[in-house]
Amino acid sequence: MFIAIDVVVLILLGFLAYNFYFKEKVDNPNDPLSDFSIFENLGNNGEEIENLVREKLRTEKQDWFSWWNKVTPYLAFDKFNLETVNKLPPGQKTSYVGNVSDDAIRKEKNVYAKSPNQKMLADPLVGVFLTKENNKVRGGFDVDSSLAIIDLEKDTYEQVLTCGTPCGFDDAVWLDNNKVLVFGYQILFRATNNPDLDSDYAPALWVVDLENRAVHQYVGPRISKAEYLKNNRTIYLTKRYGGITFE
Repeated sequence: MFIAIDVVVLILLGFLAYNFYFKEKVDNPNDPLSDFSIFENLGNNGEEIENLVREKLRTEKQDWFSWWNKVTPYLAFDKFNLETVNKLPPGQKTSYVGNVSDDAIRKEKNVYAKSPNQKMLADPLVGVFLTKENNKVRGGFDVDSSLAIIDLEKDTYEQVLTCGTPCGFDDAVWLDNNKVLVFGYQILFRATNNPDLDSDYAPALWVVDLENRAVHQYVGPRISKAEYLKNNRTIYLTKRYGGITFE
């Protein structure tokens, strides 16, 4: 009799805990790696976006995948998992012309990605300060990485996506005139949150949907920090951006 009651109580407690956990996970907007997409709140365009990504990657940015393939063999988009879909925070637009101190260097080194209609630019290296001396360009990393969108017709500049030390941006390409695909990495901490001893790295992709003000993040296979460091990131960046020395 008492055993039966105990079993019922345990089942009830388990049911309550299950519902509490999943309710918290769905409702918590600050969950950094939520298992739940919110496509239903963003026009249900998840499949459309993934098809655009696959089509674009057939012909572009294979050098980025080749670089990652040195430590994650046979990397392809199908090995990436959707981790989060979040709304873009409200941005603050400023004037573009005359307000980007290293604008001439960014144009020279093809940092900006142009939209198909040539009306917009995407800058994935906002967190890198570029300087030029004796015809040599150097890039200094800031703590954060940011993506800026420049509207050439309206003369506006807006940082639409920013991540701190747990991730970084390497490159960008437009999927269409409203969506930008950003390439980078994500640091995934384990138990102790010790970045030197207990973290993994993973290739990451962000699709920034300007029309719906949303960002879809995809994360690839995770590898140890030791494996990641074997593959010097600055080698890819230097080759991609015309010989810039990154420090």
